[in-house]
Amino acid sequence: MTLNNIEEGFLKTAVYDAFRVVANSYTADALISNRQDFEAKVRQVLVKQLEPEGFILAQFTSNLVYPETFKKAIEAKNNAVQSALTAENKVKQAEAEAKIKVATAEGNAQALLTNARAEAESNRLRQQTLTPMLLQQKAIEKWNGVLPQYQMGGGSNFYLPIK
Repeated sequence: MTLNNIEEGFLKTAVYDAFRVVANSYTADALISNRQDFEAKVRQVLVKQLEPEGFILAQFTSNLVYPETFKKAIEAKNNAVQSALTAENKVKQAEAEAKIKVATAEGNAQALLTNARAEAESNRLRQQTLTPMLLQQKAIEKWNGVLPQYQMGGGSNFYLPIK
């Protein structure tokens, strides 16, 4: 057997098999992300196969080159994940802004209610202190000294401005 026959036959088959067996335990993403781990496992499989046959594996590099379509597929997946995260963040932001608007509206409503209650209480207290004498005094204070005028023919209208 010549060295060329050994290289093209046994060694080539052993290397292909080692790569195939180890690669089957990875997803495409995991293979790219864990290249060093992948190479270490391929090396272990090769050492196990080659040492019993008298071969010593001194140096090993996988020299993996990924096809452009594979790289684009991974990039598209990463972009899709990023877009999904961006959309999720926009939803969370919109929910937070909606909560702020609700809280502001509730605060404004509470302030209006508090003002209305205070005004109602103020009116109630004023009403308790109004007496016919007090109303007459207010009318006298507002009177400008001009006597009321009467209209002829349809009865009399007496107006006293209270401003």
